Amino acid sequence: MQLPWPGWMLLPVLLALAVVCYLFFKKTREINRLNQNNANLLEQISDIFLRIDSQGKIVALNQRAVDFFTCPRQQLMGQSLEPVSSALPFDLDIVHQALKDQKERYLDKLFDAHHDRIWTVKISPAFHQTRPTISILMKDITEGVQMESLIIKKDKLATLSRVTTSMIHEINNPLASILQNMQLLHNRLNPQLQKNRLAADNCGISMEKMEEYLRQRKVDKAIAAVRESARRAARVIENLILFSTQDVEKEAFHSVSTLLERAIELAAGDFDLKQQYDFRHITLARNYDPALPTLRCHGLKLQQAFFALLRFRAEQILRTNAPENAQMTLSLESGDNQIHLRIEDNGVPVPQTELIELFRPGLRKPNEGLGLCASFFIINKIHGGTLSSEINSDGHSLLIIELPLERLVDG
Repeated sequence: MQLPWPGWMLLPVLLALAVVCYLFFKKTREINRLNQNNANLLEQISDIFLRIDSQGKIVALNQRAVDFFTCPRQQLMGQSLEPVSSALPFDLDIVHQALKDQKERYLDKLFDAHHDRIWTVKISPAFHQTRPTISILMKDITEGVQMESLIIKKDKLATLSRVTTSMIHEINNPLASILQNMQLLHNRLNPQLQKNRLAADNCGISMEKMEEYLRQRKVDKAIAAVRESARRAARVIENLILFSTQDVEKEAFHSVSTLLERAIELAAGDFDLKQQYDFRHITLARNYDPALPTLRCHGLKLQQAFFALLRFRAEQILRTNAPENAQMTLSLESGDNQIHLRIEDNGVPVPQTELIELFRPGLRKPNEGLGLCASFFIINKIHGGTLSSEINSDGHSLLIIELPLERLVDG
């Protein structure tokens, strides 16, 4: 058959066709390579990625999504998202609406009670192989939210600390005046002082009879009770003032038993009427080694750790025991170049497996979590010690704190 054009004109057409085919296959390879790179990237990220087609079926997902749904990839691919949607922290209606109007959705700070996590979710319409799809990207922001919460609480506590410190000083001034005037009253009523006798004689009063009157009316006991209460309040104020200045504290040698006793005094003034918690209801036994060596430490930080641990154990004791049955034993001894503090009580014991999780900053018990987390950090990180939990033969709780006498000191 004779062609309508000369044969030599066919060669450029074939060459042009070959070039087009080459460019097409080259572009296809690049697209496939990019798709493979994207797939590899999605597999490596810590976020959960899903791609859903217009029928609501899963057409792509990464390994993080497989782990999230705890289901084999083969069972998930090509299947509807509906059966596993209960694990998602959002409603599928949002996905269906995004497919319909082709608009992006961004959901922030969704709490997932099933996994105890917090997520941000981005739902984006897209086209995959010319078909409309929905891409779902879930990012775990739990740690970030916790850190943000801790920063906010730290700022609040810093403000509260400044206000409290100011109030403490305002209370301390009249308290000092009360102590001074109570001492003055005690001296003025002392029959042994010559000036008191001269003043009584000038008024025609017998000091012996006045002393007898005060004793019969128990005025002397009332004065002694006021003085003792004022002294106790002064010790609490002194502890609070020291407690509030711990940020500027430097390391020094301290008596661990003295730090523990100060923590006990602070705990004795800590109560919660709503939860019917009062540390003073606990019968406290002490077994302190009198030859205990001093410890180089941040004394006020260690006192804070002791206070938080005592408060935590007191809550566990009073949760399961009547006040008259609440018991705690504190033991201090040295050995193996360490100081050992043992807190034994008849409260709810905490297994060692739960101890680390308990000391992690949490969202559900922020006050308790923060205090225990700070205690673990102070003992473990700052002082190089250890904190462990046991259940003794009586089924009682036993917290063991070990602090090394010799350690490397930063700076």
